Amino acid sequence: SHRRVPDSSLLAYTERFVRLEGSGWRTGRIRWSADFAFADREFDPANSEDSHRRWQADTRFDVNWNRTWRMSGSAQWQFWNYRQESDANYDVANWRVLAEVRARAGNAVEIGGDLEWRLERPTQAEFTDNKYNQWAAGPVVLWTPSPAICAELAPRIGFRCYGAASLIYDDYSFWEIDLQTDIYPARVPNSAFTLTYFSETHDDRSRDIDVLYLAVALRLP
Repeated sequence: SHRRVPDSSLLAYTERFVRLEGSGWRTGRIRWSADFAFADREFDPANSEDSHRRWQADTRFDVNWNRTWRMSGSAQWQFWNYRQESDANYDVANWRVLAEVRARAGNAVEIGGDLEWRLERPTQAEFTDNKYNQWAAGPVVLWTPSPAICAELAPRIGFRCYGAASLIYDDYSFWEIDLQTDIYPARVPNSAFTLTYFSETHDDRSRDIDVLYLAVALRLP
């Protein structure tokens, strides 16, 4: 893949990548899937310090215990290897584990919750203070009053904790809310709506961040 940005050569790059995916195998009631990806991204000489290689592996499972309960989970690993190290770009390994449990509450409603843990560790000793642990959890509500309508609401709260000696980053708590809807009536235009709000709270209030993302799609069959 190749990207050109007319007004900024710093953003232009060429990337060579390979992706492998597999799914569909079972062990008892558990369904498994996995994927692996490798990419070598080379930026233009004006921004060569951002050139890097990255590896990613992801394994997922789903299991339906009965007609009411189901559980899913995933484990993901990433490794970023920069060709030129700096205070902003340094080799780092990242792990993410997510577990989710849901239960049917009637024909149209599914209620559950998820728990996420993330861990990031720089590989060079001089950057280890930028390591962090992150926890996040929250409920999930899925509403499907008919096969043509689907809506999911997922609020979460969490906390990210950095190394005590980090000079760049600081600890923060956060909360977010995700709302997604899809409406697929037969033989007429269908639509999708996505709303995400994310808020970080730091001890230094000048570093607080609030992000709002909104997307609306209309599809013509």
